[in-house]
Amino acid sequence: MLDNPTLRKLTRNTLSIYLSFIVRKFSALILGIAIARISSTEDFGLYCLSLVLIELGIRLAVFGSNILVVRDISAGLPDSVMLVRNTFGWRILASVLIYPAIIIIGATMAHSSLLIWVLAVMGIGMIMEIMADLFFSVVQGMERVDMFALAEGTYNLVGLSVGLVALHLGFGRSHEAGFQFGTVGEVAGGEDDAAASQDCVA
Repeated sequence: MLDNPTLRKLTRNTLSIYLSFIVRKFSALILGIAIARISSTEDFGLYCLSLVLIELGIRLAVFGSNILVVRDISAGLPDSVMLVRNTFGWRILASVLIYPAIIIIGATMAHSSLLIWVLAVMGIGMIMEIMADLFFSVVQGMERVDMFALAEGTYNLVGLSVGLVALHLGFGRSHEAGFQFGTVGEVAGGEDDAAASQDCVA
């Protein structure tokens, strides 16, 4: 049964997708825990607000175009190249409009210089993800699921590494706090802050 080429391809693609999914969730979990451990309750709330605004910006820029790209490329439609070009142009325009918009919205919702600084930096990552998402869709449309899983997994691991290094160097902290992985429960702000941070992560 495993000698069937279609079945082997299906099995390989399914495992690749699951592995990519695990890497993505694991990266988000580790980074969330790291942020929670060095943040006060107020700072972590600002991080959560930043993530919501960034995710909203990504959804507005993508606007369902991933499915169209995958469908047209996989079906071999002659206008698929034009669709990719138009989608690329739209995402550049959307990024230029959304980037300052989320900073303005964040500044309006919470008058915090920390939030504005975090949104300004995370917004750059948002633009990179918006453009990377198009590449992932093209690869999926070409039915190179293994390449898609490898590219997305690498992207998430690089993002995790950059995030941890930035936190270690003190990015986004409004006060001094130790970056500790070894001692459980030693969170900046005390036990109440730790409980609130865990609720936000959950």
